[in-house]
Amino acid sequence: MSELIFAAALLTIAIGSLTLWINPQRAVNRVFALFSYTVSAWIFCVFMALHTGGKFLIDPLADPVPWLRAASTVGAFFPWIIWLLKESVVSPNAAAPDFVKRSLPWFGIGLVLSALCQTDSFILANSLPGSPKRGISYSLYILSSIIFYTLLLVQAYRQLRRQTGIRKIEMQFLTLNAGIGCLLVIIVNSIGYFFDIRALSRLSFIIILGFYVLTAWAVTVHRVFDARQVFLSVVQRLLLVVTLSLGIFCIDYFLSGLTSPVLSLLISVTVGSTCAFLLERKTREWFRLTPEQSIAE
Repeated sequence: MSELIFAAALLTIAIGSLTLWINPQRAVNRVFALFSYTVSAWIFCVFMALHTGGKFLIDPLADPVPWLRAASTVGAFFPWIIWLLKESVVSPNAAAPDFVKRSLPWFGIGLVLSALCQTDSFILANSLPGSPKRGISYSLYILSSIIFYTLLLVQAYRQLRRQTGIRKIEMQFLTLNAGIGCLLVIIVNSIGYFFDIRALSRLSFIIILGFYVLTAWAVTVHRVFDARQVFLSVVQRLLLVVTLSLGIFCIDYFLSGLTSPVLSLLISVTVGSTCAFLLERKTREWFRLTPEQSIAE
């Protein structure tokens, strides 16, 4: 599982870089690249927390708490990035200095939330590596995040009603998609903690990755003609993601006893990505998705 999480971190970097390379002049592509790198950093922190926590029984000095703080610190800036996504759709031609200036309040919110993650009352000092205890700062972080994500979703919904065509589609699959995904992660994590259901907290990675894939589709699609085409495009992307994930997992599983973990992971990612790339061409024919829809303007 931990190796699959690490592979997902590499995949998000690759998708973000590819999107930026396709059209670096497009504001949505630039912001999505930032979103991708931030998601990758968050996934990497989760991977390190799981990896370090798994070593605790062997090495009592192994402590996942710094990585848990780091994951929450990275996550503190998601509201700012979602605001950037929203505004890059609504005002794609806005001047960069004005764009950055208007985002400063949300960046400040990220700084405040990240500061909460570093306090002693976020994760208490008497916590065990396998069972961290949260304090008042964690509750404030969760409550504040829920409020900010809800506010962003309300703003996005109001702006969505004034949009048409591709901008309306992008608002639906970019801002709303990312906002709902982050809000779900916060809610699931809080329920998992307060009711001591640790399995729920581990769903965060799957939720974020799933919504990220849908968001990536929205950035790279050129135009959408009807609801049927939206559905077929989503199904095609999900099929590719499942194929890629299962391919990496299965190949890594069979190679784990034959070679080193790093080499096994690299081979798995390479072969899995190649298979997904070949399948991508075939599925476009099966689902009758034209090539013109694969690249954003």
